Amino acid sequence: MRQAELPHGDAWLTEAERGVLSGLRVPKRRGDWLLGRWAAKRALAAAGLVPGEGETSILAGPSGAPEASCGGRAVCAALSLTHSHGVAAALVGPVGSRVGIDLERIEERPAGFAGDWFTEAEQAFVTAAGAGESALAATLVWSAKESVMKALLEGLRIPPKAVEVSPERGPADGAWRPFEARGPGEEGWGGWWRAEGGFVLSTVSRPPSGPPERIG
Repeated sequence: MRQAELPHGDAWLTEAERGVLSGLRVPKRRGDWLLGRWAAKRALAAAGLVPGEGETSILAGPSGAPEASCGGRAVCAALSLTHSHGVAAALVGPVGSRVGIDLERIEERPAGFAGDWFTEAEQAFVTAAGAGESALAATLVWSAKESVMKALLEGLRIPPKAVEVSPERGPADGAWRPFEARGPGEEGWGGWWRAEGGFVLSTVSRPPSGPPERIG
């Protein structure tokens, strides 16, 4: 979902969402927030879980993670959303499951980034990629870690080094490839990643599933 696909006006927002939006003063923050909500509402509607975008509310729950409701009742689905540089995506899973999704633009990371946020094994994964693929490898590791932290409903409240990911290598060809993750507490996760159009998209679910399927 891209910025150009956002509908004009705010008729598709609920009253509660308009209240949240009014408190967002920074234009970029407002744009990202709107794009993420629209992507989530479109995904829920395409999955047949809500009758339409205007009746659906996507608000932050107690953990800060997005929660969907329609007509004052919780939508029976697990939901995660992400946005980066004018692009957004949402992941919908069965009620009772845990899901996480993260989108990151492929770019060189500042000096010291890997040492600050990656485990030794993850740093070795990036180093082994070589100069030509190091930006993709580092972005992949970070995106996969973020998807797990979102599924845990913790985000960056968890020290990133407490989550370690082991992705399957591959080029930016749009194909889904698996990754495994551990932590915190040695909890195991299985996820999927793909790279195309200058972005890496990572998803994780528990119970584990196959590669995500596009809906709508």
